[in-house]
Formats: sequence, structure tokens, C-alpha cells
Amino acid sequence: MGCCCCKGSNGPDEFSKDLLAAHNRYRRKHGSPPLKWSAEAAAKAQEWADHLASTGSLQHGNHDGMGQNLAYYSGGTLTASYTAEMWYNEIKDYSFDRPGFSSSTGHFTQLLWASSKEAGFGYTVRGQTTYVVANYLPAGNVQGRFEQNVKPAV
Repeated sequence: MGCCCCKGSNGPDEFSKDLLAAHNRYRRKHGSPPLKWSAEAAAKAQEWADHLASTGSLQHGNHDGMGQNLAYYSGGTLTASYTAEMWYNEIKDYSFDRPGFSSSTGHFTQLLWASSKEAGFGYTVRGQTTYVVANYLPAGNVQGRFEQNVKPAV
């Protein structure tokens, strides 16, 4: 297994810095405040990314009340910017006129969720497969709060 967000250091590695920057570019576009790095969220995300790689599965895990996005890519390199782009591209299925949760837009809405203030990421490469876990504090995708947290681009 490869890579980690924070083993042996107090801050994010390059992949995590890039993923945080990509999040904040999309968030700025929609009027959401920038996310700050959370070492706590990153440590839990890395634990879960390692677990997913060891089991070869992709499922949400126990993330202590944090919001969570997952990504999986096989057969090449998964970049941070492409990870955020995949999540953001769910915008095509989101209705700002009828805001709410949908399994086809949940990554997008968590990425933009204005009330989320911090994020931490973990990723693991196993063979040709990359697993990415993003944890957010506080969690997004709260029923009844979409209109104020997921806004159209400004």
C-alpha cells in the first residue's frame, strides 16, 4: 500500500494540499467559505482508506459524525484535482430549485456544504487502484438545510 495524508507529520502531504485547494476553488465559486485542514479528520480518513484498500471494497465507514466522500479509481493514477472534479460534476443532476439530498448528488453537496469548516483526506494505492476518503467537520447533507448550504455559482 502506498501514500498517506499525514503519517509522520503535522500537516497535509501534496495530494491532500491539492485536494483541499480544489475543494476551496469550487466552494469559492458557489460562495461557500474555504475549508481548513483537520489533522483529526485526516487521520480517520487515512485509517478508512487503508481499510478499503485491504478489503477491496468501497463503502462508507464509521466516521464519528463527520461527513464523508469516497472515490475509487482503477487502472491509472487518480489526481487530487480529478477526484474533486468527479464529485463536483454531480452538479449536473442537482436541482437548486428543489434543494435536497440525492444519492446521485451527495458528493457534490458535501463538497460545497457551507457549514462544513474543516476537512481531512486519506488515500491509499494498492496495485493499480487508488482509494480516497474525505472527511468533513461538521458533516453536511443535513435534511432541511440544503438551501442555505448549497448555493448556485455566483
